Amino acid sequence: MNSSFDPKAMEAWFTLMSQAMRGASQAQDAWSRWAALSGAPDDLQGWMKTYMPDAAASPEQFEAWMREWQRMAGVVPRRDYLEALARNAELERKLKSAEATIDSLRKLLSAQENQAEGLKQATDTWTKLMDETLKAQNQWLQAWTGQAEEDAQKRQNEKDE
Repeated sequence: MNSSFDPKAMEAWFTLMSQAMRGASQAQDAWSRWAALSGAPDDLQGWMKTYMPDAAASPEQFEAWMREWQRMAGVVPRRDYLEALARNAELERKLKSAEATIDSLRKLLSAQENQAEGLKQATDTWTKLMDETLKAQNQWLQAWTGQAEEDAQKRQNEKDE
């Protein structure tokens, strides 16, 4: 615990706690108001003047002591809890945004892969078509060349005769 905290303030704090546990309405009201504090030093100062007038600690000392006490007791102050909730909500928003970006990039990559596959199929089909066309042209050329050779051979034979 914070050694600079005034023992009178600690005594007043524990007295208020024990009275609230025994059911004293004023002490229970004090704790209800404590739970509603915003955490601002002025609010804490006002609460201490109302419910712990003999405490000589400054609000900063009292706040440090309270944080240490809450940490040891395993208590999370509401304002810290609300801050954690806000940070969590912000992180969830960022996570969803990142997941959406990742999904869109995956779809884009998939579309590019599909486009590449389609392009490959089109290229393969075009290559086959060109091969068949070249084969047909080669056959025509051979047929014409063969016919021309036959015609030339016939003319040569006719001259020789």
